[in-house]
Amino acid sequence: MTCFGATSTERFIFSMYLYAVKSLRINTITHKFLIRGHTQNEGDTAHSIIEKAIKRAKKSGPIYVPEQYLQIIRSAKKIGNPFKVKEMNYDDFYDLKNLTEEIGLNTTKDIQGNTIKTNDIKLIQFQKDGEIYKYKNGYDEDWIEVETKIVRARSKSPTKEIQNISLKPAYRSKIPIAIKKKTIYEN
Repeated sequence: MTCFGATSTERFIFSMYLYAVKSLRINTITHKFLIRGHTQNEGDTAHSIIEKAIKRAKKSGPIYVPEQYLQIIRSAKKIGNPFKVKEMNYDDFYDLKNLTEEIGLNTTKDIQGNTIKTNDIKLIQFQKDGEIYKYKNGYDEDWIEVETKIVRARSKSPTKEIQNISLKPAYRSKIPIAIKKKTIYEN
């Protein structure tokens, strides 16, 4: 299935890349999409090592709290340096949906007026200078340019300039554990 225009997740990621190159000390972000079924990277190996360590730990008893997972992950690697675990809190996450709405990134038509088929994209690049981003549908093909802003004929609210956008937190407080989940473990 080919998707016309970006899905929500892709739009969020693309908006985050544009925000990063325009707001931070980053000149260019190039994302190379991996070919499904033809990749293996060090992340795959790390996940495999962690999964095995968790299975071993569960054989000796249940895991009750997240801190137990942290310790299992830190000690999962038997050779070389242990994995570094960065604990994150609710206030470490930002609302990318809001960022995407405020930026109003064009993910539907390139500068030639052709429909962008995001499932076909192999590389995408965002640069600090200019009002375009580029993508390729094949590694040997030429870059296709896209204007960053959506042209809104009947927009209710204009898109904001990136320098005027402040990231908003995704959460205002800790996310509580669902009552249903609590009752399952209490019984």
